[in-house]
Amino acid sequence: MRLRPFLFSVIFMTLFFGIGWIFFLWMVSPFQISFSLLFLFYFFLGSFLLGFFFLFGILFRFLFHKEEILSKQIFRSFRQSFLFSLLFLISLILESKQMLHWINLILLLLLFGFLELLFLSLRQHSR
Repeated sequence: MRLRPFLFSVIFMTLFFGIGWIFFLWMVSPFQISFSLLFLFYFFLGSFLLGFFFLFGILFRFLFHKEEILSKQIFRSFRQSFLFSLLFLISLILESKQMLHWINLILLLLLFGFLELLFLSLRQHSR
């Protein structure tokens, strides 16, 4: 797939999930929510964040890292946006259970930083 149709499809899906999440917030009462609706809430939010961070990462890399190969930029941006979205969602879930304390947040940040370093070191090892 060429870059332009790929980016347009990512933009379209990001907007779709963003509008879906806003619609979900507007229509569903937080006091009468079931597990399946809670799953949909996090799914829409996570999908929107994944697309948003991916597009932001691609834009940043396109503007400031022009010497890199485009496929590497896309792969790296997707990986980092996935990890950052997952970090955000885990933090929200922990906060909803009133389990997000500063020590848990620091441990989560260290875990995701370690995962990113692991991916970077495995990538360099395979060369």
